[in-house]
Amino acid sequence: MEDKVMATNSLEKALRVLDPQSKVLIELLVFGLKKFYKIDAEALFGHGENPMHINEQAMVGCVYRYMYGKLNATILSFPHIDIEYNRMLGMYEDEIEKAIHRCSKCKVTDHQIECIAKEDVYLKWLANLKSKKDYKGIRPDIIVHERNKPNNGLIIEFKKKDCDVTYDVQKVRYATCHHSPLHYIIGAVVRLRRSSADVDIYQSGSFVCKVTVPLKKRHKEHDHDGHRKSF
Repeated sequence: MEDKVMATNSLEKALRVLDPQSKVLIELLVFGLKKFYKIDAEALFGHGENPMHINEQAMVGCVYRYMYGKLNATILSFPHIDIEYNRMLGMYEDEIEKAIHRCSKCKVTDHQIECIAKEDVYLKWLANLKSKKDYKGIRPDIIVHERNKPNNGLIIEFKKKDCDVTYDVQKVRYATCHHSPLHYIIGAVVRLRRSSADVDIYQSGSFVCKVTVPLKKRHKEHDHDGHRKSF
């Protein structure tokens, strides 16, 4: 699959390249991000000369909360949303062998797809699951899926500000690749900044498009006593 690269701030334009189910999954993520920037971002990032140093997981938890509340209202075949989910720890040995075999036969060029299997990091991790030695957990920040079934929809990795996202990109590429036993329909790497979130979308192991979710500042007005209030 060739990269269908599109960098845009328009969600509508970006979603045109996605199939209906993928579109709904990304819209769910964007909904959570918009709520986060409307309600939580200013307090968690701080402002002016008083920046906050709040842990990334606290921000992810906010996005998760809004996505969770919206999930039941969407038409999806993925009824669950989880944080730091590690079902791969319980994979059967034959599935691990299949994953190692498939990735070893991958012929996709490095410039088109870079995944953790290319560096043998993930393959070694899968192999170590047999003996539980040198366990290196790979737990996505948020996933939309069906628990205890091989039915995976959306995988999301988050990073705060300008942190290195190389490993996160590799994980998302692998999780959406047809060689992977995970078979996620679509994935996203989200960079949480003070004023906006940059969302890189991946499908079938390749970059598809970029969406920027802007900060929606709360409007302020005065109440009857002349005090300013936010809403």
